[in-house]
Amino acid sequence: MSKLSASVLRTPRGLALVSNWIGYRTIVTPLVLLISREFVLGRSLQRNWSLALPRLHWSWTFSQDHFLSKRYYSPRQLLKGCQEVLAAFSPANDASPFDDVLKLLYDHRKYFWIGIYFVLGDKVVRQAMQGPMPPCHVFEFGKGNVGTTGQSGLVKVIPDVAADATYSMCFLEVKSEIVVPIRIGGRTLGVIEVESDCPNNFGSLDRILLEGIAAMLARFLTSRGKVLVRHARERQDALPKARRATAL
Repeated sequence: MSKLSASVLRTPRGLALVSNWIGYRTIVTPLVLLISREFVLGRSLQRNWSLALPRLHWSWTFSQDHFLSKRYYSPRQLLKGCQEVLAAFSPANDASPFDDVLKLLYDHRKYFWIGIYFVLGDKVVRQAMQGPMPPCHVFEFGKGNVGTTGQSGLVKVIPDVAADATYSMCFLEVKSEIVVPIRIGGRTLGVIEVESDCPNNFGSLDRILLEGIAAMLARFLTSRGKVLVRHARERQDALPKARRATAL
């Protein structure tokens, strides 16, 4: 690159041109390829556009949703945002910050579902989530990847859940999964589970991000967030008593 072009790119106008070019390539180019594909499809179907056009409409709607509904943040930005959410927590208020932490991650990464679990005795119990409501709320140690990570304290990345015998299916859409322990001083306090509707979705950046969030949560839960762990234990201990009372 010449010195002149490099100096132009450093100006606000140059940066705007680059930004516009990236936006054009991101949205227009896939649309052109899509129209070309549907045109070929229409010819192969003897120009039966009644079949081709609905696919074109669906794909364009999906592209709009994909590009406009999500604004992706870097791991550094998300770690800073989560740190601010946890710093704003007040034990006197007793309102859990986990929903806000998960919403931040869910809104700004390509995640189909994300949840935080606590290890309570020999069970791993969900405390917060973002995404569709799953049928699974509690995992015993060794059951599913959540229960396995809660027991072992080891990160597990599953690029293809269909090939993983331990995976406990809650959603048909899920293709890949990552489970990260919330761990400090040799103790596993909980688990972060993330699922994606894309195969092999979790690379090194996602692992760095989620391990950073897990370390942050571990420090939080052993300091000002202790009250949340205590309340979760109290709720879990009250369940057998409630069931016995109902049976009587």
